[in-house]
Amino acid sequence: MERYPPLFPGKRRWYQILGFFGGTLEGITEKLDYLQSLNITILYLNPIFKSRSNHRYDTGDYMTIDPALGTQESFERLASECQKRGIAIILDGVFSHTGDDSLYFNRYGNYPGVGAYQSKESDYYPWYIFSDYPDTYSCWWGVDAMPNTDEMHPNFQAFIYKNKDSVIRHWMTAGASGWRLDVADELPDPFIKGLKAAMLEENPDSILIGEVWEDASRKVAYDELRTYFSGYELDAVMNYPFRETFIDFVLGDKSSGLAARIMMSLYEHYPRDQFMGNMNLIGSHDRRRILNVLGEAYKFLGNHCHKTYRLDDTQYALAVKRLKLLSLIQFTFPGVPCLYYGDEAGVQGFEDPYNRRTYPWGNEDPDLLAWYRMITKLRTEHSVFQNGTWKPYEASDDLFVFERRNEDALCFCLFNRNTRAVHLFKHPDFAGCEGLDLISGEAVALNPIVLQPLSSVIVMVTPHSCQLI
Repeated sequence: MERYPPLFPGKRRWYQILGFFGGTLEGITEKLDYLQSLNITILYLNPIFKSRSNHRYDTGDYMTIDPALGTQESFERLASECQKRGIAIILDGVFSHTGDDSLYFNRYGNYPGVGAYQSKESDYYPWYIFSDYPDTYSCWWGVDAMPNTDEMHPNFQAFIYKNKDSVIRHWMTAGASGWRLDVADELPDPFIKGLKAAMLEENPDSILIGEVWEDASRKVAYDELRTYFSGYELDAVMNYPFRETFIDFVLGDKSSGLAARIMMSLYEHYPRDQFMGNMNLIGSHDRRRILNVLGEAYKFLGNHCHKTYRLDDTQYALAVKRLKLLSLIQFTFPGVPCLYYGDEAGVQGFEDPYNRRTYPWGNEDPDLLAWYRMITKLRTEHSVFQNGTWKPYEASDDLFVFERRNEDALCFCLFNRNTRAVHLFKHPDFAGCEGLDLISGEAVALNPIVLQPLSSVIVMVTPHSCQLI
């Protein structure tokens, strides 16, 4: 029988009270046609390895799929079916810490063999940093269920990426095409470099994405300026500045001018490949569901609990309109748009675990789902949104305006966040120009462009209708 300490709602063991919602790798395989209908090309999975918690960021065994999700065979079957559909799989690599209830630390004796907590003679003892053995040790943000690892120890590096059957190599051989590094700023640069080199040996086209919440080109962690974009580490990062900036813009908390300056700062700081490859997210497992954010649910929460609260019809309608605006910015902006499962179907929820609710099969919001199918198709069919240059235009505080341009097309993207006012946009460079609104399918005169409240216009400029420098 497995042994655990008593449950209590303290911060140090907070994860124990969270519930499980289900879902399996086989279930994902069964729904790949649905993912294809959304033009998905990459599937990023949160941790899938054996662990005790629902979030699985406290790894118990890096070499074993959590039995609640399936087996290695079910992962390989998923990877095979994804490959047939042109879908790559990115796994979540949690290497700055393990779980205390793990094969390696084995605090409760639930795993065979001897863990670091049980004996200093354990092969895993050098992986951890003890100050008063065995009960006082370095752990992630003070959570003793997640003991920190010594990523620079040769034995740990050999296990994670150097050995022939290391964690990285094993799962890439099984079908993974890349990794997302959890808390990349807590991993030393040499560790990331070594891991990236091992990935390239296994697959030259593999991709490494880092969880970095700030401008990654200027990130200082533990008094060191990080070298993520040196050419030897990260290919891209999770673009949280994008998320925060445009949520604030849509909610009226940032002007279009400020949003443009923040994005231009990243555009100037990042190497082009990293900027164009950034993971542009709106929803994530670390944040409230986007409909709750855009519906300003906290203003109306009152005495309702997080578990049962739902937006009323008026709040929901406003949230959906804002989400359409925000998601269209996301799918026309430079970078790789990331869709958190269920956001396209109307799933609501506050912080963990309520942002992890299951997908509402049979109860999707059909209007929102149709919208996402349309904008994912828009991006897929027009290469300008995938590789075009980006240029913002000065406009009123409520209007965010930019162009995307490549050798094949010029698109003019305009977004009015005001909930009541109609806005006009004029620019002398576009005098006499005409185009096609890719959303409505209607012809548009570009000078002026009329935008209704909470609306967008994506105009592909008609060739030869005007001369633009």
